[in-house]
Amino acid sequence: WIGFLQQQGIARVTDAQPQHVVAWIQMRSEIVPRLTQRTINRDLCILRTFYDFLIGFCGSCDPIRCLPSFICRRSPEQDYLTVDETFRMLESCDTKDPVGLRDYVLIALMWSTGLRSRELIALRWRDVNLDQATLLVRKGKGSKQRQLYLNDRILKDLRRYRKGLLAGERTPVFCAYPKGGGKASGDASLNQRRLSDIVHAAAQKAGIERTI
Repeated sequence: WIGFLQQQGIARVTDAQPQHVVAWIQMRSEIVPRLTQRTINRDLCILRTFYDFLIGFCGSCDPIRCLPSFICRRSPEQDYLTVDETFRMLESCDTKDPVGLRDYVLIALMWSTGLRSRELIALRWRDVNLDQATLLVRKGKGSKQRQLYLNDRILKDLRRYRKGLLAGERTPVFCAYPKGGGKASGDASLNQRRLSDIVHAAAQKAGIERTI
């Protein structure tokens, strides 16, 4: 945005006018292949937030006023789990049982790292470095890789969990167990439905009745 304004002869972002915003959108649509409306709206939200800050900080004009308000309408506030509720879910898992320990570490890892469900299911032991306390997501959003850092608590939990498994480097971190009991099913990873069932079961045991 700053580079575009400079091309238009505008030295300061506070001097931008509504027509510059419209011209910028047109320029972006022409030079970026397969630019979606969703991406444009996201960028406009960033600009709107930026100018909201500038107006409060230095009383600048607002070139974003030319945009309809629905473009950056705030989404309803989500009803997130509290820290206490999450700990109650973790405490509902029987960590003396192999399945319970798996479920405990699974929930703790999602909570502490923000892993998406697909990313967690795809996780293999080769992606977890227990010496350097790092975790590699090989195919994240947009098929991009990223590295996460593990805090001391989840690192300790993962080490304990790993010690009780006969697993190779390419074995899923969270294997599926037979419904009737028994050992983990080798290289069979959880599916998303089973992952959802584990989380909901822990919430039910913790006495959490609202949607999780």
